[in-house]
Amino acid sequence: MRELEKHQFNLYPEMGEAEKSELVKDMQTNGFDPQFAIVLFEGKVLDGWNRYLAAQESGKLFKTREFVGDRNDALLYTIRTNKRRDLTQSQKAILATNYKPLLEEEAKARSESNLKNQKPKSGNSKTQETKGKVNKVLAQQFDTSETSIKQATKLKKENPKLLKQVEEGKMSLGNAVKKH
Repeated sequence: MRELEKHQFNLYPEMGEAEKSELVKDMQTNGFDPQFAIVLFEGKVLDGWNRYLAAQESGKLFKTREFVGDRNDALLYTIRTNKRRDLTQSQKAILATNYKPLLEEEAKARSESNLKNQKPKSGNSKTQETKGKVNKVLAQQFDTSETSIKQATKLKKENPKLLKQVEEGKMSLGNAVKKH
């Protein structure tokens, strides 16, 4: 079996041990379901990391398919297709915060590309506008609030230990902000 790496856009946490064990048992019994192929982008796993790990552990062959689109399409695909995760609101806000730099980078690249094709306007402050739009997009995609994303971003910078507890589901974002 070939070894694969997780793509940088795939920031979702791995399944818990109980969920993973259940998936491995299912694959041992029923095999890998080809309807849910592992999606590759740039030769790495964009979607299906847990299925890949379960296939590896169960010794089953897995099916892959290549994602068709550019980097921005791949990033948005990863965010859109992972609604099924059983994450708390706090964990969703943390995850949105983890995706924030990637979305900002892609938005900046698009903006720079667009500016090359038109005359720049004086006093044009795209950076702040882009950040505001990114928070709004993330809040919508992760079913969380812009306020939670801002709180998680601040906590990430100022107290990574508390952030880790929120990420692991041991504490809510609200409680972590109060403790901070």
